[in-house]
Amino acid sequence: ILVDLGRAARTRLLRLALRHALLMRQRLGLADVEALGNEWHTVVNPMGQGDAMPIHQQAWFSLTKIPSGTSRNYQPKRSENGVYFFVIEGAAHVAGHSLESRDGLGVSEVDEVAVTATTDCFILAMDVPLRLPAIA
Repeated sequence: ILVDLGRAARTRLLRLALRHALLMRQRLGLADVEALGNEWHTVVNPMGQGDAMPIHQQAWFSLTKIPSGTSRNYQPKRSENGVYFFVIEGAAHVAGHSLESRDGLGVSEVDEVAVTATTDCFILAMDVPLRLPAIA
């Protein structure tokens, strides 16, 4: 399932994501994105496990730098979550859709998402719950 957020929701989500990404870059001392290596680096997760910043929900924010012409797969952390991909820089194909700088795409009900860089790109994956928890 693909999710198209409205413009206002995309803008709010982008601001939140970029604020967290910039804070993590400062916290981890990532002077440039090359330090991310060839994998997804989790920068925000529940209760700040590892070197990530804490968030009080079942959500994970991950950054990666992908060289042009190469692919990287992303696996959602929980089956109840969807993933919103945001291209910070560059261009990529995500789940079969072409995205350029500042484009985003939400996907859900998938076990894995293929991300292929069409140019060198820097991407943020926001792995977030799609449903509110039941209140007893």
